[in-house]
Amino acid sequence: MKDINGIEIDHLMGATNTVEENFRLWSTYDWSNEGREWCMSEEWVKSIVRHVILPELGGKDHIVEIGAGAGVWSEILLKLCKQLTLVDIVPKCLDICRQKFATADNVAYELNDGRSLGFIADQGADGIWAMHTFVHVNENDAAAYFREFKRILKPGGVAVIHHGRMGNTGFNMGWRSSVTNETIARICADAGLSLEKQFSSWGKNGKYKLWPSLEEDKIPDSFSIIRQTLQNPA
Repeated sequence: MKDINGIEIDHLMGATNTVEENFRLWSTYDWSNEGREWCMSEEWVKSIVRHVILPELGGKDHIVEIGAGAGVWSEILLKLCKQLTLVDIVPKCLDICRQKFATADNVAYELNDGRSLGFIADQGADGIWAMHTFVHVNENDAAAYFREFKRILKPGGVAVIHHGRMGNTGFNMGWRSSVTNETIARICADAGLSLEKQFSSWGKNGKYKLWPSLEEDKIPDSFSIIRQTLQNPA
């Protein structure tokens, strides 16, 4: 059986969005379109930049992008910060990004295990971005990441995370994990992070939506704005 952009996904039937399953899926994915197939339109991308990325991540010293893929969002982020670290579990993705950003002098590339960010120092970042990543990450792995967010974010630092809103939606809606808005709220609290807001639409009167073709109450995803508010213990 084929579903996700023509990939054979029989092996994922009954899967629980583990790191190993994500690695297998995205290692065999056709990245020739750089992930632009998930960008609804040029106007949609620009609206996210204007209403979400610039207000939260503009002018940062060090942004960490989780699940960089083929760098469709990275090319925007690298212009907004002094240092950008691209993180992925798939070597192929980092190789694509290395080629794509070969002339950029402010980008680092890190292969990780889908749970940890040990290559980032304590309070070593002031921004985190993840788009089209946490929708596929299960609760245990998301919680591990959020504990790392608590460690690496400077006081006042922010994480902007795109994730599932309603839980598992099956293959017809992109193999989303069981994570919901409530899950994210809980793991934020457990990690000692402040969840400022969650939203699936933005702009005047909610003009733009994560899924433009769906009514608000049917949209399966959200953005969460997550803040590091307290000084880490000495």
